[in-house]
Amino acid sequence: MNHNLRTNTTALFFLGISSGLPILLVFGTLSVWLREAGIERATIGFLSWAGLSYGFKFIWSPLVDSLNIPVLTRRFGRRRSWMLISQCTVIASLIWMSSWDPQQSHLNFILLAAGAVLLGFASATQDIVIDAYRIDIAPNEQQALLAGVAIAGYRIGMLFAGAGALEISAWLGEENRYDYQSWQYAYLFMSGFMAIGVLTTLLIKEPHVEIEHSPVSNQLRLFLHFLLIVSAFVLGFIAMGKILSPFESNTAILNFLISTARLTLSLLLAVVAGNILSNIGLLSQREFRAVYISPFVDFFTRYGKLALWLLLVICLYRTSDIVMGVMAKVFYTDMGYSKVQISRISFVFGTVVSLVGAVLGGILAIRYGVIKILFAGAIVASLSNLIFIYLANLPYPSSIALSLAIVGDNLSGGLAGGVAVAFISTLVSKQFSATQYAAFSSITLLLPKLIAGYSGYIVDFAGYQYFFAITALMGIPVIILIIVIWKPYLDLMSTK
Repeated sequence: MNHNLRTNTTALFFLGISSGLPILLVFGTLSVWLREAGIERATIGFLSWAGLSYGFKFIWSPLVDSLNIPVLTRRFGRRRSWMLISQCTVIASLIWMSSWDPQQSHLNFILLAAGAVLLGFASATQDIVIDAYRIDIAPNEQQALLAGVAIAGYRIGMLFAGAGALEISAWLGEENRYDYQSWQYAYLFMSGFMAIGVLTTLLIKEPHVEIEHSPVSNQLRLFLHFLLIVSAFVLGFIAMGKILSPFESNTAILNFLISTARLTLSLLLAVVAGNILSNIGLLSQREFRAVYISPFVDFFTRYGKLALWLLLVICLYRTSDIVMGVMAKVFYTDMGYSKVQISRISFVFGTVVSLVGAVLGGILAIRYGVIKILFAGAIVASLSNLIFIYLANLPYPSSIALSLAIVGDNLSGGLAGGVAVAFISTLVSKQFSATQYAAFSSITLLLPKLIAGYSGYIVDFAGYQYFFAITALMGIPVIILIIVIWKPYLDLMSTK
């Protein structure tokens, strides 16, 4: 391994920790805190929307590619300046959240929730720029390894924020009694851990990518234009929910189609609003195209007819394991496994195995090529779901059987996840790396997450055995699609 690659892998590992740390502090860990404080489950469920930033980060990713931050961009470069801003905002959000006891008053809960929304936005922004940085610093043949290392760091960051924060709270608090100060210190400790990301950002070098330093007035108009587009999207999403709500029913497929239509129409409304704002002079048509249209025109221009097939692979690749994963913890509970077994085997042991899978996927992709390991990852991710059929048929809970199932699932999931990141990275143009990668990574999760929302219906209707079989079959279309794109993809990569 040469010096540059060693430096890049070390940087990506620590940036991965910084990237993975905040996500559970918006979701799982925060839910435990609020539930201990006596907040109703329905309210906690609504607060999970604070994490919608992760699913819609592609909306403001063009800003990360195009907007210079005064003073910081000239001092650190565009990528590092955005990293610093997002990391400092994560730290500020965690400190803010730690300052409010949700049990004390409704106002405190609202202020805590506002901090969670800001944390989700800052964390998603950090993900955008770290992904763009990874793509900018290395050639395609190194992306698989860097992706695997970044995912390994990400999982460790999640361990800090999940098991670590809970352990700190339990250690400082009293058993079976809500103690606000224990949670306050847990979140303050997590804000301190973010120093890992800040120090890494200060030590790394800015990637050598040509950027245009436009006048400050143009930058301000671009920022205002972006805010208005986001407002149009949010208002459209709310309005479409009210317009389409009469059509909702108990039919899972119909509700899935309605959800897809709601998102699509909201995005179209945002595009129309952006075009209108450009026509009235807020942003020139040339600037509007350069920021919002050119990244996608570039993709379809470079890949031509193959672009749609590539998008289908991106869209469907993670469906099998993500849909199954939503019901996994529920399945363990229904099968009679204790919280201790689930925590130690699924979370701790499972995380370690997924780290191995992610790094292994990167190493194998360098050795045998991304497309071959992408194909292998699709197969093993689907087949691993069949192990759970055996688990569901056991007459009593077995820690050994659960461990074996976790090994198969997390090893294959880690491998598939790592190589999926590498595959997307090879398709991205460094000129639009933040925008294109954020859009493609969102697409990777969007359809699986929409389908996963109805996984409970499938289990109730068909039972766990058939559910796991169905999720395994969901992998077949993407296996066929990879075979279709195999040779054209290799031909295109050979010309890069």
